[in-house]
Amino acid sequence: MMLADTLIPALRALPEGSRETPRQRLLELLAALAADLLQTTDLSLALDRLLESTRSELGLDAFFHYSYDERFGLHLNASAGMAPEEAARMPTLRLGQGVCGTVARDRAMVVIERAQQSAEPIATAVREMGFDAFLCVPLLHQTELLGTLAFGRRGTDSFDESEVYFLQAIASYVALAHYRVATESALRAGLAERDRLIAQQQEMERHIIALTRTSALGAVATTVAHELNQPLAAAANYVAALRLSRNASPEQTVLHAREAEGQLLRAGEIIRRIRRMMSREGLDPRVDRLEPIVHEATALVTAAAAGPLPDFRVQIDADASEAFVDHIQIVQVLANLLRNLVDVTRSSPGAVITVETRRVSADAIEFRAGHTGTDAPEAFLAALALSGSTVSRAGVELGFALSRTLVEAHGGTLRVEHSPENGDVFAFTVPASPALGISLLH
Repeated sequence: MMLADTLIPALRALPEGSRETPRQRLLELLAALAADLLQTTDLSLALDRLLESTRSELGLDAFFHYSYDERFGLHLNASAGMAPEEAARMPTLRLGQGVCGTVARDRAMVVIERAQQSAEPIATAVREMGFDAFLCVPLLHQTELLGTLAFGRRGTDSFDESEVYFLQAIASYVALAHYRVATESALRAGLAERDRLIAQQQEMERHIIALTRTSALGAVATTVAHELNQPLAAAANYVAALRLSRNASPEQTVLHAREAEGQLLRAGEIIRRIRRMMSREGLDPRVDRLEPIVHEATALVTAAAAGPLPDFRVQIDADASEAFVDHIQIVQVLANLLRNLVDVTRSSPGAVITVETRRVSADAIEFRAGHTGTDAPEAFLAALALSGSTVSRAGVELGFALSRTLVEAHGGTLRVEHSPENGDVFAFTVPASPALGISLLH
C-alpha cells in the first residue's frame, strides 16, 4: 500500500475547520515514524516506540504484531500495552482464528467498534482483553503476506476515518520495514554461509597446496636422481677404467680422465638446469648443430650402460642439421629416450637403434629415435600412451614424462609410434629457427 493511498484520504477526512494543525501534526508524526521504521534493525523496538509516539495522539492502548509463516501460521512477534500473561494466551494463531487470523486469511483490514456491546464471535477475544475498539491490518509486500498489525483502544469505542487511514499508512511502513529486516537477515545469513564456504575452500586449498608441495618436492628429488644417474654412472665407469687399466698409456689415461671430468661437469650443468626449470627462469636456447647433440646423447647412454649394447645408426639430414634448442636439455631428452630403447632391446640379438633428424615443415625439425629387430612388450606401449611414464622390463621409471615436459617447453611435441614392420619410435619436434622458437617460448 502506497503512502498516497492512505495519507491523502486521511487528510481529506479531517474536519474542515481543523485541517491545518491536525494535518501538520499528522505529517510530522508519520514522517518521524516512517524514518524510524525504515532505519531500524530491530522491528520490535521500533514498534514499541511507535506505540509510545501514537498513544497520546491517537489514544491507542495496545498493539500486536504477528509474523506469518506458511508452515506454522501467525506468530506473535511483538506486543505492548498488555500484561505478559495476557499476551502469552495467544502466541500463535491459525489462519481464520480470531481477528488477526481472519485478517491474514482474507488479506483485508477488519475494524471492530463498540466491541463490549458486540455479540459477534470475532469480537470475543477483543471483549475479553477489555478493548472498546480494535483495528487489524494485513502486512503485505506486493502479494506476499508478511503478518498483521493490530491496535486496540479503551474508553473510545470507534476509530474515525482519518485515524483508520493513518494507521493503514503506518502499517504500510511496518510491512516495508518487516520485509527489509527479513531480507537483510537472510542476506547476512547468506553472507555468513558464503564466508564459511570461502574459509572452508581456502583451508582445502592450503591443504592441497601442502600436499602438492610435498609431491612436487618428491618429484624434484626423483627427477634429480634420475637425471644425474646417467652422467654419474658414466663418470664412475671412466674412473673404473682408469683404476683397472694398469698398462694404459698416458694418452688413454688422460682420455679417460677427461671423459670422467666431462660427465661430472655435465652433472653439475644438469643440476643448474633443473634449478632454473624449477624457478621458472626458462630455457637457454640458441641455434645449435644437431649432430653433436646426437653423439653426446649416444655417448652418454653408452658410457652409463652395463653389458652389451645394440648398434647405433645415426642419420642427420642435410636440411635438418640445425635447430633452435637448449643444448643440454635436448641431449638429456634424447639420452632418456635412447636409454629406454636400450632397455627394450638389451635381450634381442641383432637389434639396432636408429637416430634420425628430418625437417617436417619450414618451422620444425623432428628427432626420431627407434629400434628394429624386436617388439616392445605391450605394457611398454600402453604405459607410454596412458600414463606418460617410461616403462622398461624392470618396471615403471621416470624419464618419458620429464622428456615430454622439456620438449613442450621448446614448443614441440613428443609422441610414440609403433608398428610391427618399423618397431617402436620416439619422435619429438623442436623449433627450426630463432624466430619461431622465441614466439613459442613466450
